Amino acid sequence: MILNSLKSIDRFFKAKSVVFIGGKDIFVPIRELKRRGYKGKIFVVNPTRKKIDNYKCLRKVSDLPLSPDAAFIAVPAKEVISIVRALKAIKCKGIVCYSAGFKEIGKTGKYLEDRLIKECGDTPLIGPNCYGFINFSDNLALWPFSHKGKRCKKGIALITQSGMLSSDIIMATRSLPISFMVSVGNQAVTKIEDLIYYFSKKTNVSCIAIHIEGISDLTRFVEASKFSFNAGKPIIVYKSGKSQIGKRIAKSHTGSLSGNNEMYSALFKQLTITEVYDPIQLLETAKLFSVSCPIKTNKILALTCSGGGAAMVADNAEEFELKLPNFSKCQKKSLDKVLPKIATISNPLDYTTPIWGIPEKTGPVFKNALKNDYSTAILVQDFPHAQINETEQLYLNDTKVFIDECKLVGLTPIICSTLPENINEGVGNKILKLGGIPMQGIYNCLNAVKQLLDYNNFSDRKELHNFKLAQYKNNKFVNINEYQGKILIRAKGIKVPNAQLVKKCKRFRKIKN
Repeated sequence: MILNSLKSIDRFFKAKSVVFIGGKDIFVPIRELKRRGYKGKIFVVNPTRKKIDNYKCLRKVSDLPLSPDAAFIAVPAKEVISIVRALKAIKCKGIVCYSAGFKEIGKTGKYLEDRLIKECGDTPLIGPNCYGFINFSDNLALWPFSHKGKRCKKGIALITQSGMLSSDIIMATRSLPISFMVSVGNQAVTKIEDLIYYFSKKTNVSCIAIHIEGISDLTRFVEASKFSFNAGKPIIVYKSGKSQIGKRIAKSHTGSLSGNNEMYSALFKQLTITEVYDPIQLLETAKLFSVSCPIKTNKILALTCSGGGAAMVADNAEEFELKLPNFSKCQKKSLDKVLPKIATISNPLDYTTPIWGIPEKTGPVFKNALKNDYSTAILVQDFPHAQINETEQLYLNDTKVFIDECKLVGLTPIICSTLPENINEGVGNKILKLGGIPMQGIYNCLNAVKQLLDYNNFSDRKELHNFKLAQYKNNKFVNINEYQGKILIRAKGIKVPNAQLVKKCKRFRKIKN
């Protein structure tokens, strides 16, 4: 069943023929598809127009000369069911439903969405109430707005329940290697769990980053997450809708029930899913997971050209329990010979501005500093704005020699800015091309390092393999006391402190002083 479903989604996401159904809302998606250099066939269905964007309009779906691999629907909600029925009749392989007005609006919309689910059957459908998807690997976009992003051979698969957040992510200047972006909306048919299975099998996906408002099928989510872990595809999750207001918004936005936050966090931890707490952490953590070599110890080296930057690295490293080992006597001796006299030899190392940007002088510093048992190394660099970039090459001089020295000792070279915006996208892309990782913001960088360290050090695969959600009668939770809880935990083979049940007395004797 899963295998057939994955094949259907794959054909859909690699569509060689696409039909757009609608009016004014399909002009931009047609142009965006063409702008990506799409070489397949494009058809347009509209009963009242003769042409849309120079494409002759067919009056109805049944007039199509072939079975399309993908359809993009942008019509009023009440017309969606009949169009889906017509698409299924001609064996369309997959559908993006941009149309809104389903379960997110309440009872009437839910009835319509239930009919949509029944009509689709096994046909993959993204949405309704969504933006669609972009396949950056194959340059295919069924997307309703202008977007950026170059072709990517291998990178992050991003899944969001928010269309606008997905658009914001694509517009971000963070040099993200993205292979897929999917805005799932209401998840009526194709759900987050289906996409986890699909992306776990893709060789052009390095990790999966997900924005979640709510999960519709927790049991299947658990199995999909275990499948992803076994496939070597880490999952990073940002869960929104935590506040009472946020929960109400989530329900009115995509019709999702956001659930109990503590239970979600415990579930993510059990499944070795990395949970982050804002969209910036989602992107920076996914970037590191996507590009970095494994980080298996908490020992790091940090190099800066600023005492202030060194202190910030040290403060954040301590918060995340990352170690900054002191240099050995031999290292200190070697560093003393190549550093200016004003430099203080410590880790983090401020190698000072007199030698900054001069690779024949900074190279020996980096080489000697790296002669230790580190898991990764970080160079703090805040690049100039793109409009005043006459000194950019000096920064890149140190960046290149640092990356080269890291490669010689087999370490992941991280170039991290103090302020997130101080690595512009052009510079970030140059860093990636040189073999480094551009991380934006010291806190986000070290947080991501810690998250990757924890993921790489997970060892209890047997416990993960055996983990299953508890089954509840009528889907209701039952409250139990501490003693009963300990008995249940011990039955699962987990050690707990000895306990004895003491019944409450009816009367308490008063203790006299």
